[in-house]
Amino acid sequence: MAVAAGSLESFDPKRHGFTKYVQRIKLYFEANNIAAGRQKSVFLSALGYETFEVISNMVTAAELTSKTLDELVTLLTNLLHPKASIVTKQYRFGCCRQREEESIADYVADLRRLAMRCDFKPAALDETLRDRFICGLSEEFIHSKLLTESDDLKFDTAQTSVDLSKKDAVLVGKWAISLESADQRL
Repeated sequence: MAVAAGSLESFDPKRHGFTKYVQRIKLYFEANNIAAGRQKSVFLSALGYETFEVISNMVTAAELTSKTLDELVTLLTNLLHPKASIVTKQYRFGCCRQREEESIADYVADLRRLAMRCDFKPAALDETLRDRFICGLSEEFIHSKLLTESDDLKFDTAQTSVDLSKKDAVLVGKWAISLESADQRL
């Protein structure tokens, strides 16, 4: 008997995301050349007692045998990761704020990731991102600068403006420190 490539641990809902677990188990099937006819049995065996109990309570024993692997995965996915409504996704986007010590690039990445899930109309996406970006910035002096920009300010331009403002603030701070030390020497 050949040695299995990789290992297949039981699914633990407290430690694993189900979608990622399914991706890993499919890779395991592929790496070990597990025939399609055996994949459902391996999957059910690997689920772990708690999750197997859950799926066993969702379907009859006959359905457990007759349903395909994909149908069982869909059942568990819908139970373990119900789809959030668009309103919920847009709420999460609307609440996104730059965290203390978070870089502008990371904040922008978070905004873009959240916006992708919101089904915003393409024509309104740039304006929506720009508005949330400005509202969620953690530094007040940057808000003030961006709020004085023209009405046609684009999201990418706002980002660039913030990056330049931060660099200017650092330079001004260094310049002020060097002036202070020059004054002290006099």
